[in-house]
Amino acid sequence: MTKRYRFETDCVHSTAEWIDEMTERAVDVTYRTVLRHCEGLLEWAQSVGYVVRGDGLKLKDDWHVGFHKSVYRGKPCYYVQWSGIEHIWTLVARADDGRRDRPLLPVEPTVLVPAARVDCLDLVDGRWPALTRSR
Repeated sequence: MTKRYRFETDCVHSTAEWIDEMTERAVDVTYRTVLRHCEGLLEWAQSVGYVVRGDGLKLKDDWHVGFHKSVYRGKPCYYVQWSGIEHIWTLVARADDGRRDRPLLPVEPTVLVPAARVDCLDLVDGRWPALTRSR
């Protein structure tokens, strides 16, 4: 079975209105249902500290986590309520099934920082010098 739901966003990067509408319409589902439909769920679980294989706490065994089905911005969705945050996977249109132009997991915003101290006098041709990502 092809997983047709891809990670879209979380409530931190959405609006209160969209999240309220989604949670008010939600119905509880099982972990197994979300796993069956949502692409990248195990990778997401591992990225937030759960064990996927072996000993340790698994997402499916954490009773603090909720699994729900609803509608987000007009699209059917599943969401995982974890640590007070809704993580949302939405239905992908059939024409988009093979595309990989969106990440499966939330991506941290790129933070640009100066490679060295930058003063106003460092302007080159009226522009700031190139900034690089800190590592």
